[in-house]
Formats: sequence, structure tokens, C-alpha cells
Amino acid sequence: MERESTAEEKLGDALVTTDRIIGPWQILTRVRDAWSQGGKLNLPDLLEATKIFEEFRYQRGLFQAASVLTSILVNRLKFERARVLLAEIRKSLGEDVQKCVIDLLDASVLLHLSNHSDGEELVRSVLRTLVAEGCLPDQQAAAHGLLAQVAIGRGDVEAASSHLKEASRLTPVRRPALDLQSALLHLRSGRMSRAERILNELRATEGLPLWQRIEGMLMMCESLIRRHHWARVERLLEEISQSKMDLSGSAFEIQMLRVRGEIALGGKDFRKARQYFHRAERIADSADAVDVRTRGLLQLCMARTQLLAGNNHQAAALATEAYGKLSRANDIAMKAECELVLGRIYRAFGSSWQAGRYFSRALNGFGKLGDKLGEAECYDQLGNLKLLERYPVKGETEPEITVIDTLRTLDEYSPESQGFEGLEVGENLQEQDFELGVPTPRVRDHETVRSLFESSLRYYKEAERFSEAARIADSLASIASTEEIRRHYIAEARRLWRLAGLDELAAMSGDK
Repeated sequence: MERESTAEEKLGDALVTTDRIIGPWQILTRVRDAWSQGGKLNLPDLLEATKIFEEFRYQRGLFQAASVLTSILVNRLKFERARVLLAEIRKSLGEDVQKCVIDLLDASVLLHLSNHSDGEELVRSVLRTLVAEGCLPDQQAAAHGLLAQVAIGRGDVEAASSHLKEASRLTPVRRPALDLQSALLHLRSGRMSRAERILNELRATEGLPLWQRIEGMLMMCESLIRRHHWARVERLLEEISQSKMDLSGSAFEIQMLRVRGEIALGGKDFRKARQYFHRAERIADSADAVDVRTRGLLQLCMARTQLLAGNNHQAAALATEAYGKLSRANDIAMKAECELVLGRIYRAFGSSWQAGRYFSRALNGFGKLGDKLGEAECYDQLGNLKLLERYPVKGETEPEITVIDTLRTLDEYSPESQGFEGLEVGENLQEQDFELGVPTPRVRDHETVRSLFESSLRYYKEAERFSEAARIADSLASIASTEEIRRHYIAEARRLWRLAGLDELAAMSGDK
């Protein structure tokens, strides 16, 4: 029969254990500080330290090491390596509650790879365990944050808000991760001012880790791009570039290249935009697992570039591939953006019916999110589609409707042929309003055009997109039914052109 250890022997064993973990703990602290403040990341040493934490079942060190390693590996596009590491750590744990911490990290990787079904199921399983045990409120809050991320992706704004409120209730101390999720919710819902206010407050937080600061600044860039505030975007990129963090080959570099590509597009430098997007695609291809959302988003950027450059065939192929990926990624906001681009492509090919169909789908998606800027762009496109339809005048012979080769080529790339089902046409629009070829003779429907343009004007102004709003006001003036209404819209257009800093265009408003 084995002799029981004396108190002195137990104390001695504890001191030996403490001595063994001092070195690994110092390594963890150095790597964590480097990740938070910028500096060299010694991952091999941290992996060795993690093994020692496993050996001695030192949970505090193990959980912190797992969190830091997962964050770094995901940023370095090593998704499968992160999952393998987490699986190994999980095996060393005994109780289910301990495993919950690791399972949440694993779920975050799954969600990053757009595996929403498995990721959400894992998060909900963890949350049930933690609630039943009545423990680890911080981890319960993290679970609600991940569920909010899932809800944001599928456009369920109410569910996302509910999860974020519950997460805030569980953690009275402010958590940067939840602030970023809240900002993302506002951004996807088109509430850029609210998103920017949260992100500015986050940047002012003392002691905020550098990687979260950069994440917030890149999110701010996305908001400013939608509002066409290019100078502010460039200043943010310069600040990120001057940080101490090594961004090469990371998710951050992909986002920065995409932002630089958007700036080039804004300046109509299509060659430079293509270069930036291609470089981002090469980095994304180096990942050890497929991130369908990132790849779909980059293909959408390339499709927009090709469309603006007049390369409609290439734009069609790229946009359709992007549509498939973004549909699988369960990202309703980016899917709606893609539908908007597909509508513009069909319009370029002369197919009014198909163009209207995609614009209506995009309108439904943006409407579900409450994204008023997205809705403004859809109403803008639909209004111009109706306004620019060619109607035969009295005595004119209606030309034959022909199927042009370019349109047949585009149909080969249609999302339906790839097995993707579209959304229904908007309630206020009917498919017969958009026909292929020349419409049958009928009175031009200025009431429908006016309704579409008025909605677009209102939402463009809310988003402070003054140049687009001024253009719409000019269009409304051109179809005004009375001289009084015409003068009203001309005055509004001039005011908006001046707000956009385009006085020369303000002076031209109302010229026939």
C-alpha cells in the first residue's frame, strides 16, 4: 500500500510545478504583448510552452495560450493548424466545462471559414452547458457574441441585437470584441454614423491591443468607403502601415489591399485596382483552408473593376462565381451587393428584365438588413432602368427582338444554371415591368420612376452621399409634372451639388 504524501512533500511538488511553469508563462506573456503591441511573434516557443501547460494541467496558462495562438494563426490564415492545435488541447482536459473554452475558440475558426451550421451548433451546445452549470459568464458572453456574428451574416438584425445585449449584461466590463461586433451590426445595417461612433470610442480606449485597434480601423475604412470619404480612408491606411505589427501574408494585408483597390476604383484607375485585388487573391490562396467569403468578396471586387472598365464578359463570369461563394458563406449583405453588380451587368448587356430582377433581389436583401444606402442604390438603378427604357413613338415600327450573342454567353454563367436560387421580386415591382428587348408601346410610367427616385434621394441624403443625391434630384426635375415641382428639385440639386463640393455642377442644374 502506497504511503500518503506528507504536507511538506505536497508543498515541494507544488513548488517544482510552479518552477516549471515560470518559463513558459514568461514566454506566453512576451508573445501576448508582442501580439497586443506589435513585435516579433515567437510561435515555436509558445507552442512548447503550451505543451508544458498541458502536461501540468495549468488551465490559466493553457486557456490564454490557446486564445492567443488561435487569434494569431487565424490572422495568418492557418485555419486547419489552429483547429488541430485546439483538438490536441481539448484532449488534455477533463471536465466538460473546461472543454467549453476550447470549443468556443474552435467555433470561431469554423465561423471564419463560413461553416455556419457546424459553428452555430457548437456554440449553442457550449452555451447550454455553461448555463446549466451556471458558470463562466465571460465565456457565455463570448458565445452570445459568436451567435450575434451568425445572425448578422444571415441578416437577422433583431436576433443579433438580442445576443449583443445579453453579452453586455453578462460582462459589465467593456469588451472590445463586443464593440467590434456592435459596429459590424450597424455597418451591415447601413448605419455608418453609429458604427463610426463606436469605432472611434474603441480607438480611444487605453490599453487596447494593437490587433483589435487595426481590426477596428479596417472596419472604419469599410464604412468610409461606402460614404466615399477617400482622404480619411488613406489616412487610416497610412496609420496602419506605420504600426509595429508585421502585416505580410495576413488577413489584415488582404483587407488593406482590398481597401487600396477600392481607392483606385474610386479614382477610376482600373489597372491599379486589378493589381491590388490580384495580390489579395494570391494571399488568400495561400491559406491552408478555403475561406469562401473572402474569396467571393475579392471576386466581386474584380467583377466590379471589369464592369467599370467595360469588360462585361469577364465581369459576368467573376460576379457569378462570387455569387455562388457568397451564397454559401451565408452573408446576405455581400450577396445583395453581388446581386446589385449582376443587375448592372445585365443592364450593360441590354437585358432590362434580368437587370430589374437582380436589382429587386438586392433591394430585398438590403431591406431585410435595413441598409438604406444599399436600398438607395437599388432604387437609383431601378428608376434609371425605367426612365431609360425606349418606347416606340406613334407611327414608328417596333424592331424585332433578337437574342444577341453576348447575352447568350452571359446566360451560360447565370446563377440559376449554377444551382443557386434567387429571391423573389420586390413587392412593389412586377417582373413584367422589365422585359428583354424593346417594350410594347405604352405610356411612359413617370409615377413609378418618380417614386423610385424619391426613395433613392431620401436614402442617399441620409447616408451623406450628396453627389448621388444631387444627380437624382436633377433626374426628378427632368420628369417633373409642373414647373413648380421642377424648380423645387432644381434648387435641391444645386444645394446638394454644393454640399458635395461641386459648385460647377450646381451652376449647371436645370439646364435643358
